[in-house]
Amino acid sequence: VAAFADISYCKIEAIALRASTASFNTGNSGVTVGVGLASTLVMTGLVNAANECTAQAVTLEARDSCGNRATGYRGTVTFTSSDAAATLPANYTFTAGDNGIHAFAAAVTLKTPGAGYYVMATDTVTGTITGQQTGLSVTFGTHDHFSVSGVTTPVGDRHVTEAIEKE
Repeated sequence: VAAFADISYCKIEAIALRASTASFNTGNSGVTVGVGLASTLVMTGLVNAANECTAQAVTLEARDSCGNRATGYRGTVTFTSSDAAATLPANYTFTAGDNGIHAFAAAVTLKTPGAGYYVMATDTVTGTITGQQTGLSVTFGTHDHFSVSGVTTPVGDRHVTEAIEKE
């Protein structure tokens, strides 16, 4: 009996294994290498230097330790961001129809102008299964109007709107 440790093969395909010594030959044995369990999430789609309050699509893909898509992943993920004002997707449970990848349309909105933000997805049961996009920047968007509220008294002898337009 022989045992082999730390042998790995990551390409998904059918292979033949052959074990032999000078006095013993086992012949060939067919083995099919399949997808492993999810060990990481890959997040793509967020644009760096997005305008504030712009909804963005994001795609989340579960991968095994060899980088193959983990098509059997059925975990639930939760989203977090270093932008405390961000709008993020609700928790999502991957389904068989996802085959290990899911697109979230217009689901992430960073709202605070600045740099160095991240958005992260984490499996709710196995917290080591994560994926994130980092180094995201948010810029001030172009505004075509603004509003004033809560002012009930005139400014000097002018109405509030006149004072704002002329100053």
